[in-house]
Amino acid sequence: MYDEISKCDVVIIGNGRLFVDISLDFMKGPLSYFSIIVILAKFMGKPIVLSSISLVHPETDLGKKHLKFILNNSNAVLVRENYSSSVAKSYIDNPKKIITLPDIAFALTKNESNESSIYIEKNKKYVGVNFRGLISQKIRTKMK
Repeated sequence: MYDEISKCDVVIIGNGRLFVDISLDFMKGPLSYFSIIVILAKFMGKPIVLSSISLVHPETDLGKKHLKFILNNSNAVLVRENYSSSVAKSYIDNPKKIITLPDIAFALTKNESNESSIYIEKNKKYVGVNFRGLISQKIRTKMK
């Protein structure tokens, strides 16, 4: 994991409801694993973006501590809907890092303080592609 993180420019964690603390394994879900990734990324000075996530309140006190740690040590928290935004706001110290949007392609803008390297410059041309709808349609068709 250390080698992979050291090779990247930014650590992006996301898509879906990843940050839960109840499961059948001994660590009570993946929150502790994501905390380790965040610790490694911070140690290496890599920006951390939580992207396209849905949040729920963790069930355990330890889960709440992990979620608070992950959110507060991320450079940006991109949530999918307003409920997730309200959950994030109850754990995060800087709510300005929270952005509510349906897809990452709509969130790429330049930060006024230029703190983030994730932005689109105004005088350049870019193409954004979103396959989520197409993939979802294919999966629904196969399930019929």
